[in-house]
Amino acid sequence: MKNLNRFGALIVSVGAGILIGTGLNFHNSNTTVHADQTLFSTSFETDENQTFPENDLNSRLGSSNLSNTFAPEIDGDLTNQVDQDSIKGSKDFNDSETKQNLFDSDLSTKFLSNEDQGKGIWVSFSLEKAQKIGVYALGSANDESSRDPKNWQLYGSTDGQKWESIDRQTDQKFSGRKQWKKYQVQAKKAYKYYKFQVDENNGADMTQLSELKIGTGNKDDNPGPSPMMSSTLSTGPKDAINQQNNMGWTGKKALEFKGSVAKNGHAYSHNNLINDLNIKVNRNTNLQYKIFPSNGQHDYDNNYDYEFTPMYASINLEFSDGTYLSQLKPLSTDNFAVTPQEQESSRSLYYNQWNQITTNIGSVAAGKTIKRVMISFDDQNAKAGKTFDDFIDDVKLSNGSTGTTSAANKTDYVNTLRGTNATGDFSRGLNIPATTVPNGFNFWTPATNYNSNLVYEYQNNGDRKFQYMTVSH
Repeated sequence: MKNLNRFGALIVSVGAGILIGTGLNFHNSNTTVHADQTLFSTSFETDENQTFPENDLNSRLGSSNLSNTFAPEIDGDLTNQVDQDSIKGSKDFNDSETKQNLFDSDLSTKFLSNEDQGKGIWVSFSLEKAQKIGVYALGSANDESSRDPKNWQLYGSTDGQKWESIDRQTDQKFSGRKQWKKYQVQAKKAYKYYKFQVDENNGADMTQLSELKIGTGNKDDNPGPSPMMSSTLSTGPKDAINQQNNMGWTGKKALEFKGSVAKNGHAYSHNNLINDLNIKVNRNTNLQYKIFPSNGQHDYDNNYDYEFTPMYASINLEFSDGTYLSQLKPLSTDNFAVTPQEQESSRSLYYNQWNQITTNIGSVAAGKTIKRVMISFDDQNAKAGKTFDDFIDDVKLSNGSTGTTSAANKTDYVNTLRGTNATGDFSRGLNIPATTVPNGFNFWTPATNYNSNLVYEYQNNGDRKFQYMTVSH
């Protein structure tokens, strides 16, 4: 049963209705829960008692042939400073076309509302700190131009109660679908709270918008180009397939690292994530982390990277004796070396989805002392212009078992409390967590999304795990 899940979440069917899946691509399906001793762990949350240095290049391994910036849509983009918990406004039309989509930097998603037949639709939000803006941009949605905003106002507030007008626009039209319109403004002061209100759309009884960005308008506030990849805290992936956007695998944050290849040839960057550790490795010490490979183009279907550039990445460790984990090539639980090159050549990672990597580092590093946790990108035959925009979450060092077992039967992997990790964008079969007899026909099943034809989407539903019961067959 070894490597049963190498190319995806295990799907088992017995008769008509016993089917399971997982919300994460575990790189070893032979996993059970074992007690272990946690030596270090982080999910990169802001309330952790941990310092996360940003864009901190490892001085010994360095970088070459990479730039750390993508061109921003607007200068001084403040999207990453939007407090996701502060977003509120008119009622979402359904659970997938929500206000949060306005801030995901993805023109393929949108906010849609039919409240008051599409009139007076609004959204408000706050930033981490007050900022004086000089520009904002709107992105048109994928369909029905009659739903586009026509007349609107942008407001700012220092307290979230009293609103002051920043800009008003009338008789506006987008040139097409998934297009940007940008507006220069001169805000009177720095505001922490902002509100965008659509007074009138272009004639429909629903209003939609794909993106809303505000920025300082100052080019000096853009990330400066540097011959290395960037590594910063973020609100997580914007275009996850079958999983939630704008959050880490655990919690609200994740570590984002990205770059673009300057020219053909060897491209690499080794960035420090956690410094000043002093962790002794024994023969049962394990490393585990989640990784989300993406090229950052937010168009999975039309911009798939067949060079697999985003896959050339892995967590790395620096030891006190000056050696690195990537030099020792420990094997993951699915028997692939945990190095950037061999993670790519394994073809075992999924694009735009979270993947779990687990390795027994004690097998190659027992007796060493961990000094630092790093993220390494290393592509020896990189192609000019290729990009990566990856995420890391839930880095854990522990003593104990890797959880590898040998199951006697395939049914030992079945958990009937979980449905298949599938959507219309990436199907693994539209299967539900039902237990019934073969050819039993009708049966009850839980449902997680009232407005979706996919009955059960556990992995996409956040805290809304259960909404109602329905009858299926």
